[in-house]
Amino acid sequence: MTAARVAASKMGFLVKERSEGYIGDTDEAGNPLMEVEPGAIEELPMGTTFQSWNPDHPVGNYAGFVKSCLRGIAAGLGVSYNMLANDLEGVNYSSIRAGLLDEREYYKAVQRWFIDTVITPVFEGWLETNILNGTINLPAAKLEKFNAPDWKPRRWAWVDPLKDQ
Repeated sequence: MTAARVAASKMGFLVKERSEGYIGDTDEAGNPLMEVEPGAIEELPMGTTFQSWNPDHPVGNYAGFVKSCLRGIAAGLGVSYNMLANDLEGVNYSSIRAGLLDEREYYKAVQRWFIDTVITPVFEGWLETNILNGTINLPAAKLEKFNAPDWKPRRWAWVDPLKDQ
């Protein structure tokens, strides 16, 4: 990260071939100032050359760095890198299918947990409250009968169902 910040901080130096003072704008402390904008071409004072400092260390490694970060995030979330990053480079049908099967089982477990710990208790409280206060016109004695929802979480279609038979 530090290398990326340094690489983004392009700068340059004015090197004097003679010892005369800077001929240009200065701030209150006498430090030289120069406005720089994209595409600008400046004429330097005689005897001055420009040397750029252009570190580009992380540029070549950026894609690998991002991929590594996304792989770590995917592992922490329990999902495949390919699905998280939407990166199908280097996968074949068998490898992506195996990853999808594991990932879908993980999602099914998360869905079951969410139904058991959030949706069902909220529904039960909502149903009981609304039957007892008369918002829903059902007999309170039959609360257990009506409190039997059949939750249908999302499921996924196969890419090639004929090969999965």
